[in-house]
Amino acid sequence: MNKWFLAALLVVVIAGCSARMNEITETDPELPQEQAGEQADDETKIDDETEIEEIVKSRLFEKNLLTYDEFETVTLTWGGEKVQSSFHMHPDITLFGLYLPEFVKEYDNEDGRGWGYGTGTNDSYINILYDDESLVAQLTMSNDALVQYEEYIGSRIVDGATEDYFKFFRRPSYLARITYYEENKEDALPLFLEAARNIRFVEDEQTKEVNWYLNDPKRTEAAMENPTYLDESQYTGDEQLFVKLINLHAKYINERDEKRYFGMLTRENNFNEELPEYTIIHLKKPDFGQMSDTQALIWVTKTTVKNMLDVNVSTPFYLFVKEDGEWKLQDID
Repeated sequence: MNKWFLAALLVVVIAGCSARMNEITETDPELPQEQAGEQADDETKIDDETEIEEIVKSRLFEKNLLTYDEFETVTLTWGGEKVQSSFHMHPDITLFGLYLPEFVKEYDNEDGRGWGYGTGTNDSYINILYDDESLVAQLTMSNDALVQYEEYIGSRIVDGATEDYFKFFRRPSYLARITYYEENKEDALPLFLEAARNIRFVEDEQTKEVNWYLNDPKRTEAAMENPTYLDESQYTGDEQLFVKLINLHAKYINERDEKRYFGMLTRENNFNEELPEYTIIHLKKPDFGQMSDTQALIWVTKTTVKNMLDVNVSTPFYLFVKEDGEWKLQDID
């Protein structure tokens, strides 16, 4: 009796082991059994290779572009030697500039300003361009020397010259393009890659003021509690009159005084306006335009804050017109 029981138990154990072996070897039914055990290792290798490729990818540009500093000194490598550089800005894309050797010259290409060197034939240069989806779609080639960079998006050949493209500053996007001929590649590509690494963000006066407030919430709170209005004592005659009106307009917004705010507007404008939700913290630099007995146009630089995190600097114009013998605000834009 015990022998039969032990025999049955042995059969069950063997069957269980056999099923387990089938489960292991049938990872991929199309693989021979001798390769099934290697499948997991192969998949691990693929994952490892993918991870290695991602790690190898490096950034050509700083994740957050450095801000241009007029006192900064940047040296570049040219022909194996260190050379002094100078800062160049695009005439239209004024947010950016870059450091290039002092011997470079400007090129006005069909799609924008570039900087480079050469004798006029087969020259090499670098451009900063607006992002262009139709242009990017033409980049069907890949430069093996550049695929290591995250920002590299492709290349193409135009009239015998190689054009390598990089995308940066993704809100919105801009392109850096390096152009060279094969005989100049050895010198041109390293030089312009180094120049691309030294692209700088250029703050204008308004951006500086915005950052000045955003970087210090206490400073913003203090400005909201004690706004800076135009200094009326610095003006006389009609100019002083309009400076006072602009100050009153700002004060009524800040004090949420709807009655007086709408009382400043023309009848036509009264129906189209709503009390702005922001706080005006700074008015400065009034610029008086056309002024007559019935109309006056003044530009003013205005800094506003909304929800503490939304700081805006703009220079709208204030259009005043005479209505029933009184100056009323017709428009702000």
